[in-house]
Amino acid sequence: MNLKDQMNQGAKEYGAEGGGQFQFSKSGKYSLRILCQPIAIATHFFGQGNPSHVCVGKEKGCPFHTSDHKKPSVKFITYVIDRQDEDKVKIAELPWAVISEVADFQVEPEYAFEEYPIPYDILVTVDKAASPADIYKTMAARSNSEVPAEKIAELEERMKEKTPEKYVEQRKSKQVEKMELEKQYDGDAQQQEAPDYPEGPEGEPTI
Repeated sequence: MNLKDQMNQGAKEYGAEGGGQFQFSKSGKYSLRILCQPIAIATHFFGQGNPSHVCVGKEKGCPFHTSDHKKPSVKFITYVIDRQDEDKVKIAELPWAVISEVADFQVEPEYAFEEYPIPYDILVTVDKAASPADIYKTMAARSNSEVPAEKIAELEERMKEKTPEKYVEQRKSKQVEKMELEKQYDGDAQQQEAPDYPEGPEGEPTI
């Protein structure tokens, strides 16, 4: 499955359209190398000041897929080499817009790839003040380069600790636990607000 097909699969799973250690936290230029297959994760946002919720999947009973809620935002979890931070290997959340550009590169003869790490760095320009469609501009480096053996070894060690798939599943599991606690809390609150009293002779509750 190529990257574009995987993006479409992720969008279908979460009913969406297109937190790791590395994020595009502010406007600027970023250079990084994608080291392994990106895995989709989706988040529901409810406006400033309201907590977000990780989507557990439309087909798995996520309660936020109604006409009252916007579709979730899909990002992709992978490992990268962060060129801005001494070439450290980091887990990363990359926006749909960035991975979409990389998926387009994959089918271009000049930049085609089938395996990871991808054979070149990507250069991402971030403008937080731009319109949503123009925040991220992604380019491929002009030439291919090998990933040093020590970075591959570092990636392998990090993957032993936590793969992108495991990262996504842990985030989903935490969200499910959170929703179960919220249900339990709501149920306890309703019982306190409307206690069951024994009925009197006329069917009225006796207090």
